[in-house]
Amino acid sequence: MNRQRVLVGVVLVALLACKKKSTSSESMDFEPTPAVRTSAENTTPIVYGKPWPAGNVVAARTESIFAVYAMPSRNVDVLAAAKAVRRASYQHLPLLPVDTDKTGVVLLAPDIKKFAPPSEDMLKFSGRGLSPEQVKAVQGSEKLAVMSFQASGAEVLKVYADALKMVDAVADKTGGLIFDEGTRELFTRDAWKKRIEAPVSDPKNLSAHFTMHMYRNNGPLVRVVSIGLEKWGLPNLVVNDVVASTAGSMNALLNVVAATLFKQKKTTVEGALKVSADIADEKVLAGGTGAVVVSLVEAKKEEGDARGPLIEIAFPGPKATLHERHDKLLSTLFGAEDTLNAVKHTDAALAESAKARQRLLALKPRFLKGFGYKESLQVKAPFRTASGGNEWMWVEVSDWKGTTISGVLRNDPYDVPELKSGSKVSVEEASVFDYLHRKSDGTVEGNTTQKLLQKR
Repeated sequence: MNRQRVLVGVVLVALLACKKKSTSSESMDFEPTPAVRTSAENTTPIVYGKPWPAGNVVAARTESIFAVYAMPSRNVDVLAAAKAVRRASYQHLPLLPVDTDKTGVVLLAPDIKKFAPPSEDMLKFSGRGLSPEQVKAVQGSEKLAVMSFQASGAEVLKVYADALKMVDAVADKTGGLIFDEGTRELFTRDAWKKRIEAPVSDPKNLSAHFTMHMYRNNGPLVRVVSIGLEKWGLPNLVVNDVVASTAGSMNALLNVVAATLFKQKKTTVEGALKVSADIADEKVLAGGTGAVVVSLVEAKKEEGDARGPLIEIAFPGPKATLHERHDKLLSTLFGAEDTLNAVKHTDAALAESAKARQRLLALKPRFLKGFGYKESLQVKAPFRTASGGNEWMWVEVSDWKGTTISGVLRNDPYDVPELKSGSKVSVEEASVFDYLHRKSDGTVEGNTTQKLLQKR
């Protein structure tokens, strides 16, 4: 049977083929060894930081730092332009000296070497609306103005809204590009206007004003961490050890938690927060409740994290079943969709499967060397069902030693009661039916057998 499972932003496919040896139409040279669960007996608990204390989560003062870089073709004094814009339209924002605790704006023109624009490599990920020519040209910028907007309490949202418009006016006056120091993104004015048109007074718009970084820490699992929430005095958020194919759903979870903290400005229970998907306008699929309680702990910060405190979304329990708990919470909050179809392994499908295994083996050296953070590899593996057949499901690969592929199950089984989505499993490479390689550019290679499978 062919099954499709969907978590928010992630499409996962499973195949159930009830193979009977007496059925000639399914006789095959390819006799798979069923995949098995691994490490289920490991009950070592994950060690987390202290529970996040109940109470106010907003810092007493906030600072939002932006810059406008003049393009090399424009001979303009960006600092003078910033001062002129403030005098003309933003005199209610006092011009402040450095190191003050008052509300207003600090205007500076630092040495470009100390506040250089993002590199061309960085702008591949953090450029917003930039043309290739602009990416290259801004590297030669020699003039800029840095604007630090400072506020506290009830003034924060008003000052932030003014900051967006004032920075836009400076960019308009100078023909420059806009840099958000909090999110480390560089914007054209057209891209920046999308922020202005999405006011943060509505929590549903918050995600347009901060961003997520996703990267691997010397292994297959992904760290998902926010940057930019400090602009409103909020702690940033992180989830560690995420399977690459669920990173999009974890991103959505962090959006929900961020919007909840932004609106409530406090937690009422130590180490816990009830959240609802609708506060961040996140879609809820069939079976989702739209609400869960998440565990909050003090996070260990890493190099490159934003200034200020950091909250980790925790999943207490044994290390071996961490990804089962990830998938359970995400499915409960956002829901999932499953479809199931019976199929037959035709001769053409089996022949294509053999070719797919060869292509997969050709990928092995690259996988062992280390994929990019946006890359992932899944294999379709057989699992013995309670009724004696094989249920074919996708496994996201995390390790490949010798001929054994280990990873995380990406589907909830239909007829394999001891497993669930997120279970750690292993499969022999000779038993793989097909593979999916998601590349760094977003394109997908593999799953070529799918169109050849006949529905029963």
